Amino acid sequence: MEQNGHNGELNDASTSGASSSKATTTNSATTSLNELIRGVDSLLTMLSEVDQDKRDRIDAADAEHREGVRNVQHFARLQADDARHIVAQLRAVGIRVSDQAPVADQLRAAKTLLQNLGGQSSADRAAEGESYDIARLAAAIERSQEQLASNSSALLGEPRDGMPSCVMVTLPTEAADDPDLVQSFADAGMDIARINCAHDTPEAWRAMAANVRAASARVGRDIKISMDLPGPKLRVGAIEPGPRIARTRVTRTKTGRILTPSKLWITPFDHNATTPAPVPEGLPGRPTLAIQVDPEWLQTVNEGDELSMLDARGSKRYMTVHKVTDEGVLAYGRQNVYLANGSLVACQYIKTRIHGIGRSEQSVHVDVGSRLTLTSDPTPTDPTDDIPAVNCGEPEAIRSLGVGSKVLFDDAKIECEVTSVTRAGEKDSEGNTAEYDSAELVALHTREGGKNLREGRGIHFPGAHVRLPAMTDEDRAILPEIVRTADIIAPSYVRSAEDLTEILGAIEKEIDVAASESDSHSVDATDTAGGSEDPATVSARIRNLGVMLKIESEECYNDLPNVVTELLRHRNSGVMIARGDLAMELGFSRMSEAREQIMDVANAAHIPTIFATQVLETMAKSGLPSRAEITDADVALRTQGVMLNKGTHIPDAINILNSIGTALNTSDNSLDSRSRGRA
Repeated sequence: MEQNGHNGELNDASTSGASSSKATTTNSATTSLNELIRGVDSLLTMLSEVDQDKRDRIDAADAEHREGVRNVQHFARLQADDARHIVAQLRAVGIRVSDQAPVADQLRAAKTLLQNLGGQSSADRAAEGESYDIARLAAAIERSQEQLASNSSALLGEPRDGMPSCVMVTLPTEAADDPDLVQSFADAGMDIARINCAHDTPEAWRAMAANVRAASARVGRDIKISMDLPGPKLRVGAIEPGPRIARTRVTRTKTGRILTPSKLWITPFDHNATTPAPVPEGLPGRPTLAIQVDPEWLQTVNEGDELSMLDARGSKRYMTVHKVTDEGVLAYGRQNVYLANGSLVACQYIKTRIHGIGRSEQSVHVDVGSRLTLTSDPTPTDPTDDIPAVNCGEPEAIRSLGVGSKVLFDDAKIECEVTSVTRAGEKDSEGNTAEYDSAELVALHTREGGKNLREGRGIHFPGAHVRLPAMTDEDRAILPEIVRTADIIAPSYVRSAEDLTEILGAIEKEIDVAASESDSHSVDATDTAGGSEDPATVSARIRNLGVMLKIESEECYNDLPNVVTELLRHRNSGVMIARGDLAMELGFSRMSEAREQIMDVANAAHIPTIFATQVLETMAKSGLPSRAEITDADVALRTQGVMLNKGTHIPDAINILNSIGTALNTSDNSLDSRSRGRA
């Protein structure tokens, strides 16, 4: 009995302890829920304050984008330190604030869910004026997805059947003169043709656009044209050209057997500087060297004749006339030949002098430990100097540097460090008063054997805040051409919302001028895009000109919500993740984070994203992709657009994207990227 009685006491004590523990756990859980609910209330209060503080910016947006602007600012507010810990607490219990729906709706739904878990009834919430039907969140998500899909279609066009994304292709220079090349891109599935106006000429851009419009008509799909506004990118300035020497080379197997000959294209020399006949297309091997000679001498040359010459290295060389045409003479050789302007070539013992060879391009050879001077002095660089002075053209850029700053050349193929900085007017290391700003550099990293730094290569100052104009004089000069030709204009190297304000103002002013001209039929459709558009079509295209903001500077990335808010003043807009230059500014280690952040902000704004730079690059250049590239392409196709750069195998690269995209689009777990845009 005692035992039983004793056991009964133990059981009573155990039951009492369990009840107490359960009550403690319940109270603790209730306290945690209440803390989370108060946290959500704090976040909702923050969003209300944002609505008040940002009212002017929200109202300044295009009417179709005001909800997007409001949501972007809400999304950005949750990234602040005083909100981030509450967001983390919500995530810990499985509540994640997504970029796929309005932030305010998500928080109200989260609060309702937490209140349900705490046992508060819907009637109690209604009595307190806090009722939120969670079903409203599903409607809000659907509305956001529809807005993103609509904005994507307006800017990029509709993707092809079975594809989740549009494919953009950067046109090479050859696209101006080779309509078949452009047609091959269109046949493979190009949806948007990109013309990089940092290269080529307005005449070439117009020819490219005409070829795109013609290819679009033949495939029966609307292929849009995007044109880059080059912007204030820092580039290596002029380098003193070399002597008037050029070469023609054979190609060989690894065992030395000749695969293709060296080639000369010889045309008559004209003292009136008439443009000589172009080199025939489709010749095998390396580029053909074009020269000019005395017309009478050239008339004596026949097929099969042997030409002899002394090349620039003092070596005797022989070539055989392969073909004689009305335009010129084609000769083949079995050795490499270096020819100088003014040197002699002989046929049947009769000699004549060579003309038409321009000054050769030179470069600055940089190896680890090499020293350079970066200067605002516009004098062309002499690469033979012991310490070559490389011009970057912008005094403000050099003034942003300090000792220890990093300077990257040519997509970080050369990394240098600043060892000293001299301002204009200060004494330099030799005691002379400096006329220009300059920085002394030492090369820290480059490839084995060194790297040749060429004119026009990009320069980046990671971590430095460089003050540059929003638009260059060149930008302003070519803007009318772009507005009248393109479907999309892509401003480059925007650093701030203020920069974008200036650029959008210039674009919108030019749109008004061009549209007015078109309405009065003073815009000739032939001048805008190759003669395939009537004035009404041109006018509609100009008025609906899209703006694709390229995110490629650290300052722009760091202030992305405000920059995107400014962008949304323009009705038809989107963003591009320009991974090349952005990686130079942020560093490679931050690129995954940057990609996610840009996609999040764009999705919150309900505008499309294009994923760009080095997508399937090996495939485009060699015809074979790497495994990593396939995975990268998979990520790219989860945005609304993916961009391919130049390469000889672009149609094959498009076909790879088609295969991956079709698989993504038919997967049971795949969502439509037009309304998702997220990896």
